[in-house]
Amino acid sequence: MYSPNNLSEPAQLKESHGRMLAYIEDELMPMRDEQLRWKPNPKKWSVAECAGHLVQAHHPYLERMEKRKSSLKPKKAEFRPGPLGKFFFKLIRVKEDGMPGRTMGAPGFMQPLEDQIKNPHLTLKTLVGQLKQFNNYIDQSIDKNWNGTPVSTSLNPLIKIRWGDAIRFLAAHNERHLLQAQRVTKEAGFPK
Repeated sequence: MYSPNNLSEPAQLKESHGRMLAYIEDELMPMRDEQLRWKPNPKKWSVAECAGHLVQAHHPYLERMEKRKSSLKPKKAEFRPGPLGKFFFKLIRVKEDGMPGRTMGAPGFMQPLEDQIKNPHLTLKTLVGQLKQFNNYIDQSIDKNWNGTPVSTSLNPLIKIRWGDAIRFLAAHNERHLLQAQRVTKEAGFPK
């Protein structure tokens, strides 16, 4: 079972990603395709759709962070979230009970693709690879300045947040949708 984490320090972010990886590998990967594609109702996502959405959302951030990581400067001060980073983090962050504070629809470019739903195990493997890449970014930047090196958001390339804000936002986003996937597996009609 996965539960929400404190996502304020690099060590906590790394530990959280480790728990997310373990949840995917130990609990979701062994499931049958039928289970991963099952939806509680037509308006709710399946586990496969939650994973597909995360893969879609990660892709642009991974590309941008890969390009920006060489620009990271040595750490001068402890990380302090920027105003925009704080806003995005609060918007996406789950409450202590693991439920979203606010529900919202995913933009069209972040909707899970049909192929991701048809091949849920491949989608989960891709998601595992992305989470490992995020862990590498944390490792590579642990002694760097998380207050600088702006990263463009997916909403608009001109809207940028700090490196540390991008990592915190993505961790909170991952957590939000993995908890959503977990709720799907606890529904009364979930295939056994």
